[in-house]
Amino acid sequence: MASAIVEHATNCEKEIVRPVVNFSPSLWGEQFINFSIDYELAEKYSMEIQGLKNEVRSMLKAPGKDMVEMMNLIETLERLGVSYHFEDEIEELLERFFNLNANYADEAYDLYTVALHFRLFRQHGYRISCGIFEKFIEENGKFKETIKSDARGLLSLYEAAYLRVHGEDILEDALAFTTDNLKSMAPHLSSPPWETSSSCPCAIHPFWEPKN
Repeated sequence: MASAIVEHATNCEKEIVRPVVNFSPSLWGEQFINFSIDYELAEKYSMEIQGLKNEVRSMLKAPGKDMVEMMNLIETLERLGVSYHFEDEIEELLERFFNLNANYADEAYDLYTVALHFRLFRQHGYRISCGIFEKFIEENGKFKETIKSDARGLLSLYEAAYLRVHGEDILEDALAFTTDNLKSMAPHLSSPPWETSSSCPCAIHPFWEPKN
């Protein structure tokens, strides 16, 4: 028993040899180890950000703004992931626009605009009818041939179709229609550029356009 204890103590005193791994040097070096916050620069950025937020807030609160323009601005803010800064202003606008009961049968509302408004209202809990898409339906119940080449509008309708509820056949058809047509257009489209509206500095909208 005593010899076993001595042997165990001897083994514990032996140096433990571990395999050595030669890791390659970090690409970052000691950048993060030596990092220090420049509080003056951080304060400068914070002030610039606050200034931009105030500018956007002023745009959202500006009286007499066109509904289509403001809905595009809301869409841009949501796609950029910064709409949470303006939740109250956005909800106030959406409620006002929804109560306007806009005539979407008017020719001024193209496929992109109608689908965008439908999606924004539904995303925010407003019970807008899918009947606003009937203007794009032929007498035979099929979507009009004239919108097959409207890639931007089809993409907007495709996104809107995912907010359908049970029994909305028009949106079920819209999903199939837009999927087939967008797939057929894909080989002939360039990468999505960005379009900036001159009337609204923040109104940046993704869309597809044909290759030259």
